[in-house]
Amino acid sequence: MDVFSGLINYKNKKFLYSIIHDISVQKKAEIALRNSEEFFRLIFEQSPLGSIINSLDYSHLRINDAYCEMLGYSKEELLKMKFTEYTHPDDLDKEFKNLELLN
Repeated sequence: MDVFSGLINYKNKKFLYSIIHDISVQKKAEIALRNSEEFFRLIFEQSPLGSIINSLDYSHLRINDAYCEMLGYSKEELLKMKFTEYTHPDDLDKEFKNLELLN
């Protein structure tokens, strides 16, 4: 519960007021969100499939180990690269068309 209290002066008398707000539903939602985020992180990081999360400008935000192994780069190296630097030139047009579908 959240409790907010204060004093009110009314006709030369002081009164204490309190607002009590039940936040149990909010707390349950926060726990569920944390559990969901942890579950996603575990799936992402431990997946045998290479996975990346990119920003809208196509720079990498997160990269899992399987993706690094597939490409032969470290995470640090890949985080500094754009996908155009390691995608085969013959595949770039197809990649750009797929990216346009996301926008």
